[in-house]
Amino acid sequence: MKKFRNILALAVALAMMLSMGAFTPASAEDLTTVTVLGYNQGSARMGYFPNSAAYAWVMEKTRELGIDLKLDYVESDQYATTITTRLATGVDLADIMFLEIDAVTLNNLIKRGMLTSVDAVLEHSNGTAAGFLAPDGEYAAIRNAGTGADGTFWVLQGLLTGPFNIKGWTGAYSVGIRQDWLDKLSLPMPTTIDEFVDTMVAFRDNDANGNGIGDEKAMFATDLSLLRHSGIAGWYGLIMNPIGLDPNTDKLTTVFYQDGFKGYIEFIKKMVDAGVLSLADKGSLYTTDTQALIAQNNIGAMYYQTAAMYTRDELTGDENADYRPISLQGVEGLTPTTRGDYNTSIYTGYYAMMSSIDVEAAAKLLDFFFTEDYWSWNRDGLEGNDFEIDENGNKNSLTTGWTADDVIAKGFGSGRFYMDRANLPVLDMASTYFTFNGEKVGTFQTAADVEASAYGQDLLAKDDEADPTGKRRELRLLAWDAMEQKDSVMYQTNIATYLALPTDEEVDILDMYSTDLDMAMTDLFIDLVKGDKDLDKLDTYLDELKALGLDDVIGVYQARYDRFKGVK
Repeated sequence: MKKFRNILALAVALAMMLSMGAFTPASAEDLTTVTVLGYNQGSARMGYFPNSAAYAWVMEKTRELGIDLKLDYVESDQYATTITTRLATGVDLADIMFLEIDAVTLNNLIKRGMLTSVDAVLEHSNGTAAGFLAPDGEYAAIRNAGTGADGTFWVLQGLLTGPFNIKGWTGAYSVGIRQDWLDKLSLPMPTTIDEFVDTMVAFRDNDANGNGIGDEKAMFATDLSLLRHSGIAGWYGLIMNPIGLDPNTDKLTTVFYQDGFKGYIEFIKKMVDAGVLSLADKGSLYTTDTQALIAQNNIGAMYYQTAAMYTRDELTGDENADYRPISLQGVEGLTPTTRGDYNTSIYTGYYAMMSSIDVEAAAKLLDFFFTEDYWSWNRDGLEGNDFEIDENGNKNSLTTGWTADDVIAKGFGSGRFYMDRANLPVLDMASTYFTFNGEKVGTFQTAADVEASAYGQDLLAKDDEADPTGKRRELRLLAWDAMEQKDSVMYQTNIATYLALPTDEEVDILDMYSTDLDMAMTDLFIDLVKGDKDLDKLDTYLDELKALGLDDVIGVYQARYDRFKGVK
C-alpha cells in the first residue's frame, strides 16, 4: 500500500507540474548546480518529499532562477557522526549545509576557509535578502546572531515570528490570584507585597476553598533553575535567569547583583514562614506536576500566560474559579520586569554556505528564500492543495482533520511539513507577510492599535463567542497592555536571542567556569531561600562566586551582547 501511495503521489506531483504552466526546463549546462545537505530532523518526512507537489514547486522555482537544486539528507541518528566526519575530512560536503555544531567547530571552519560568508553572498543580492538582513533591516537580529568577532556575517539561522507584535513582543505572563476567593471573603485586591502575603494567609485561615483542611497556598518556582517561571521575581525587577539582560539597565548581570534580590529572598521566606508557600512545589508553567497541584483547588496564586489564564480556572475543577492578573512593585523606585515572548525567535543550527558555492547562485537562492511565495509555500503549502483563499483574502486549510499519512498519500503538504527546519532554510516571516482581510498585521505600537485592527477585532470576537462572561476578552486586552510596557519592562528569558557568535577565547572561559559556577549559584540561591545561609552575608558569598569566574562569565555575555547590538 505504501509503495502504491508513493507512486500515486508522484503521479499527482508530475501532473501538477504540467498544470502549472508547462515551463520549458533549461538544459543541464545552462543551470548552476547547488547542493544542499540536511537531515531528517524531528517530524521531518524527507523520504516522501520528492513525491510531493511541494517538491515539484520548489524545483520549478529554482530552475527558473537558473539553479539545479540537489537536496540530500541523512537520518537523524546518523547526523552527528556524518557531519563531524565530513567536516573533518572535507569529503562529501555540500554547497549549503545545515550544521548543528558548537561554536569552536564553527570558528575552525571559518579559520580553515571552508565557509563563504553571508556578507559575500549579499553583495550579489537583488535587494530582497540584503534589505531584510541589513544592519537596520527588519531581520537584523539574524545578521547579529550570525556575526563573528571580526564583524563578518558568517552564517544564516532560521527564524519564526508571530503574525503580530506590539513593540516586538507577542505574548506576556502574569501572576494570577483567585478573584473568586477575594470576593468570597470580601477581601480587596492586594496592592502591596505585605498585603499579598496577608491575603494568602487569609485564604488559608478562612478556608477559601471550603474543604475544611486549611491547605490554601501560593505556588511559585523557588529553584534558581526555574526562576523564569516565578512571576513574583519580576515584582522585584529581577531578570528571571541566573545571568541575563537587565531591561532596566540594558546590561548583562546576575540576579545576585540586582537591587531587588535581597527583597525577593525576604519575600519568599516570609511566605514560607507564614506557611503559604512550599519550597517543594516547583511551580513551572506547563508540567503535569504543576497542573496536578492546581487541580487540588488549593492554589490561591500562581503564574501563567496572561491571555490564557482562564485555562488555569478550568484545571481547578471548581466552576467558580477565577484567576485574575495581579502586578505589584516589590522595591520602591525599581520598575518591575514582566516576562514576555519576543516576536522574533532565532532557531539553533546554521545554514552554512560552504566555500564551494557559486555566490551569484547563492544570492538568487537567498533572495528567493525571503520572498512571500517561499514563506507561504514553506508555512502553508500550495493553493488548491493545502489551502484555499476565501472572499476576504484569507487562507483556509483544505486538510484540516487529515492525518500525516493522508497528506502524504495525496502528495500535498507544505515545505516545512516535509523538511522540518534542517534542510532548506525555514524563514517563517509571518510579521512581514501575514495578512487578515487583506490588511497587513505586523507590528503595532500600542495595545489600542492592535485592538482597533481587523485582526485584533477578530480575535476579540472569537473570545466573546467562546466566553460570554467577557473574561477571555479582558485577559487578552491585559496581555496586549503588558506588551506595551506601560507599568513594567518586558524581559526575554532566552539569552541566546540577543548574543552574537562567541570567539574561541570566550568559549574557553564559559567552558572553564560554567559547570562549577552554575552549581554554586544554584546552591547559594537555595540555601538563601531555605535560610541555611545568612542573607546579611551575601557579599561574602558573592566573593566566592567571583572566585569561580562570575564576573568573567558576565563579561563574555556582555561582549557578545555588545557585538549583537553593534556597540564598538
